[in-house]
Parts: sequence; structure tokens; C-alpha cells
Amino acid sequence: MTKINTYSKGNRIEKELRDIHEANGWLIWKPSRARFQSNDIFGIFDFLAIQKNTKGLVTMIQVKSAMSHYYSARLMIQNWLKANRFKSPFIAGVAVRLKKNEWRMWVIEPINLISRESILRVKNNNVVISEYIKGKS
Repeated sequence: MTKINTYSKGNRIEKELRDIHEANGWLIWKPSRARFQSNDIFGIFDFLAIQKNTKGLVTMIQVKSAMSHYYSARLMIQNWLKANRFKSPFIAGVAVRLKKNEWRMWVIEPINLISRESILRVKNNNVVISEYIKGKS
């Protein structure tokens, strides 16, 4: 049985999502790698994304490789936002790859704590179907 390098797996999945965002008109910033400290933004997020043809709303995204980590990341982001009480507009979110070309993404606006969850289907790095998941998220 071959052991999977979880660090490489996480980097590969994160790069896939960054590439999808870039192909769909987003500007991406990822902090450079630090050897003996966290590479995450605020200790939580993997990268920042700004959609080029909007008013520049910043989206901070955490990428997960397993559904079980997805739900704990959502809770961690909610707690972080409540503890810091931001007044500036931005979006925070977490994404997990479900299948080769399918992602589940949850985003929240920190000012009013409104969240939504959707499934993104991707073909040739372009989001072709985005559907909102009904129910409480």
C-alpha cells in the first residue's frame, strides 16, 4: 500500500482551485512558503482572490481535501469572524473537491454573517454549473 503525501495532495488540490479562479477572471495572491511557521493568511486561509471585473471585493478561501475537514473549517471561520467583528466588506469561504471536476463551496459575508453554499462543476477550468444548495448552511 502506497502512503499518500498529504502535503503534496493539499497543494495539488489548492492549485487546482486557484487555477479555476484565475481562468474565470480572478486575481490570486498566495503567501510565499515559510519553513517554520504557518503559511496560512490569519492562520486560516490558503489564498486571497479578487474578481477583476467587480469593485474589487476580496475573497479569502480555505481549501480542504476531505468533507470531514470542510465542516470543521466552516465552524472555525464563523468563530473567527464573530471574535473579530469586521466592518469592512470581504468574503470568507471554504472549498472541498468532491470529484475530479466538482467542488462544494461555502462562503460568508462577515458584516451580516449571511452565508451560502453551492456546488461548482468545472469543464476546461471554467465553471459551467453553479447551483445553490437549499437548506440552512
